[in-house]
Amino acid sequence: MKKLPLLFFLLLISSCIKNLDLNQINDLKLKPVMQAPFINIELGHNDFVDGTTEINDFSKKILFDFMNNSIGKNNVRKVGLNFTISNKIKRDFTLNIRFLDENNLLIFDKFKNISIAPESNFTKKELIYLVNNPEFKDVTFVEIDLKMKPTSDGAILDVSDTAKLKINSTVTLYTTF
Repeated sequence: MKKLPLLFFLLLISSCIKNLDLNQINDLKLKPVMQAPFINIELGHNDFVDGTTEINDFSKKILFDFMNNSIGKNNVRKVGLNFTISNKIKRDFTLNIRFLDENNLLIFDKFKNISIAPESNFTKKELIYLVNNPEFKDVTFVEIDLKMKPTSDGAILDVSDTAKLKINSTVTLYTTF
């Protein structure tokens, strides 16, 4: 009679054991996603006026070093670009964003002739698959060109006005290890 509980216990234990397949670790792929702020430009009326003369052009060249390392060259599979634009200045603008290599040669210019109306807020997004755009791995600089359109009556901006035009962006790197 004492053997029955022991037999039952052994059957219970042996029925719960499963062979582990430790070779599954070889199939594991890590796919971290990294996001970082990228562009933060804030311009006011005084950035477009020099004395009594309007300055209609604003340009800025920014280092884009997200791809200039071994992770960027070997592990990034796609790049997400997200731009948020807010214009409280009562003028129309045209925005061009160009991605350049280390020799200032054009690599990517999907963001061209973007119209920015007064009192507008909007976003622009782009997902770049590097298998289709391998040259994007060579991007070193981003060039921002902003052109302010003149008014029909020729009036210039009031430098005491606190309205701003803001361009913010993030870059998201989708990797595989």
